[in-house]
Amino acid sequence: MLDDAVRASAVPDGLQAVDAEALVALAGFASGRRIEDLRGALALSQPGGAHLVSRLERAGLARRARDPDDGRGVLVHLTPAGRRAAERIVDARGAAIRELVGPLSDAEQRTLLRVLDRVLHEQTTGRLHARRICRMCDPDACGHPDRCPVTRRADEIEGATGIQR
Repeated sequence: MLDDAVRASAVPDGLQAVDAEALVALAGFASGRRIEDLRGALALSQPGGAHLVSRLERAGLARRARDPDDGRGVLVHLTPAGRRAAERIVDARGAAIRELVGPLSDAEQRTLLRVLDRVLHEQTTGRLHARRICRMCDPDACGHPDRCPVTRRADEIEGATGIQR
């Protein structure tokens, strides 16, 4: 239901749902990082990640660059058009969520938020898993990094250093 609403209103023509996830992940935490970081957040194979980035490049939404620290590595960056597309997707997702919880009272919405925060906190198993959970997040909505239950849990497990386990 939520996914359908976002796809219908925000996924750019010719792109797949995973492309929308990639744009939001890039806007949130992966732009300027290695393609492997994006692949991990989206649970894609190496060829799948390469095809994804190629689609985004053809659409003018992302570009590749060599990693200056390691010439073998490839970084992916959002273009201005990619950033605007990601913003539209996040806005559409927010509107769909607001419509979904609209019938709930303010007290019910606060209770739902507390329950969801607890579930997300308990289910997060580390930094890589956090990226998977947050691939479609609006980091401003959860108060990332200070109040985000997913980030807080990843920090508890791995420490603030970001060492992946």
